[in-house]
Amino acid sequence: MTRRPMTPARRAAARRGFTIIEVMMAITVLAIGAVGLMGLVQATVRGNQQGRRITTATQVSRTWMERVRTDTVGWTTNAPGGPATTCYLSQAPAGLVGASSGWFVPQPAGANCVNVGGLPGAAELGISAGAAWTGADAVNSAGIGNQARYCTLLRVTWVVANEMLRVDVRTWWDDSSEAQLAPNCGLGNEADVVAELDGPIEDTTLRSVETSTLVRWRQQ
Repeated sequence: MTRRPMTPARRAAARRGFTIIEVMMAITVLAIGAVGLMGLVQATVRGNQQGRRITTATQVSRTWMERVRTDTVGWTTNAPGGPATTCYLSQAPAGLVGASSGWFVPQPAGANCVNVGGLPGAAELGISAGAAWTGADAVNSAGIGNQARYCTLLRVTWVVANEMLRVDVRTWWDDSSEAQLAPNCGLGNEADVVAELDGPIEDTTLRSVETSTLVRWRQQ
């Protein structure tokens, strides 16, 4: 088998590299792929961030559910006004079935939180309605935490008059990149916070998780 001799034209073609058009096309394809990859990475990071925040808010809500259950230690009578000596359940209105307190910011430093049922006062335990990104209570001199990233609202509703309450726990946070919260978790402006949370989701950066539990008086 004999090899064909290299002609000048064939030698020139062999020595020729890529044209500028071919290089530009390759760069364009790589750039499109890189942009798509960056978008995927950003979406993944954002999804992971939201997942962590939801998980932390859920844990904060569970913590408050346990605090409310513990609060029943001070509810020892099913007479009208029985929960009055408790820390958080004292917000219950007159004991009519369906009567509700509406959403409120729990204030653990209140008078009824001191040595309820012989337990240490909530203020002594560092309990706060606000929590840091880690889920730990964010307590400052005001007792709530101006730097809190998560805030908790409670609502108590009578299920059985003077005997059983449904407690709704709602933990909310600002899902924006700036993560700005109202001072003291919106204390005194609960209605405005709830209205924003319950409004169209595209009109707010606030997000929340909500859970409920039933509690009843402790018969001695």
